[in-house]
Amino acid sequence: MNILDILAKIGFDWRMAAAQLVNFLIIYYLVKRYLFPPLVKAIQERQKTIEEGVNKAKEAETKLMLASQEYEDRLSEARAKAREIINSAYQEAEEITKQARGRAEIEAKQMIKAAQAEIDKQREQAERELRAYAVKLATLIAEKLMRKSIDEQTQAQIIKELSK
Repeated sequence: MNILDILAKIGFDWRMAAAQLVNFLIIYYLVKRYLFPPLVKAIQERQKTIEEGVNKAKEAETKLMLASQEYEDRLSEARAKAREIINSAYQEAEEITKQARGRAEIEAKQMIKAAQAEIDKQREQAERELRAYAVKLATLIAEKLMRKSIDEQTQAQIIKELSK
């Protein structure tokens, strides 16, 4: 008994197997020739787009960190100026106190209020500038990522919402 007889007894037909092998090889060739190249190209393009998006996000994060650092620097400058103003106000108040205690207290309180108002004003200005810069930066990122421009009214609404 040869091997073909044994295989025929268990239901194996070598002609059918050869036909299926030929069919498989034809389909494999067609898929490899016509289906895989566009898929590979699309995957590579998508990967490139993702990498560009990640790079842009990293760049935006760097810019945001720089803006945050600039905000912190401005805030420290404002605090230093406030300290200088307060210190000079205290020194002035001490000199005036020697001359007229009552008048000096009133002037010192006014100077401290003015200095605090100036600090608040500068801090608010720095916060507004940082918010506006962050919104513009986020808008630029969103525009680049979405490749869609946001009109001025929408940008103003975003600024208003973020400043709350």
